[in-house]
This record gives sequence, structure tokens and C-alpha cells, in this order.
Amino acid sequence: MLAAGIPTVMLGLDVTQKARITPERIAALRALGGRPMEATTAMLASYAAGDLCLHDACVIAYLIDETLFSGVDAYVRIDCRDGLCYGRTVAAVSERDRAGVPANCHVVTEVDEERLFALLKERLKRFS
Repeated sequence: MLAAGIPTVMLGLDVTQKARITPERIAALRALGGRPMEATTAMLASYAAGDLCLHDACVIAYLIDETLFSGVDAYVRIDCRDGLCYGRTVAAVSERDRAGVPANCHVVTEVDEERLFALLKERLKRFS
């Protein structure tokens, strides 16, 4: 995919771990009322018991409104050599690190967490 020549975006764990579903956010969603919100908040609470981060939701939110996120263009490759780093994603961001190789991926580095959850609340409110 990274060598396909098509626009590619990467949202790594360092970004998605900033999108945390807190008890306060679950309570705010529950306050919207209705059976769909009861089910949604029950699922979120159950999920948050193991992992507070909304990894998949970040991808969908990016597709809805990419301005919620910021990042850098980089040359990204996957380390396919045998050894400890096998499978690791390596991103060369600076011109010096890229050594003349053009960027092949937009690497998301930040999320506006408040706006992300405002979007989530606004979209879920449609079902309450």
C-alpha cells in the first residue's frame, strides 16, 4: 500500500491513545437519553474497562472531518528484515532523514480531543 502511489494516511497508536473515553464523557452521552444511547454507553463503558482509547473511532472521525487531526508528511516504510524490529513502521519526517526520498504518507500526530468527542456526541445525538 505504501508503494502504491495513492494518498495514504497513518493514524498510529500514539495519536489514538490521546482519544480517551472517560467516565465523564460516557455520562455526557448517557444524558442524551434514549435506548440507543443506553446501549452505546454500555458498550463504551465495557470497552473502556479494558482500553480507554477509541482507536477505530479516530479512523472514522478522520474520514468525516480530517481537520480534527494534524500531522506531517513523511516517507514511511515497514521494517521487513529478520530481527527484533520486524514489522515496525518507520517514518522519516525531515528532509535529512528522507535523504531525497519523497513523502509517501501523511502521518497523523495530533488529535483535537475535545472536537473529536463533540463530533461523536453530535452524531450519536441523532439516534437519541
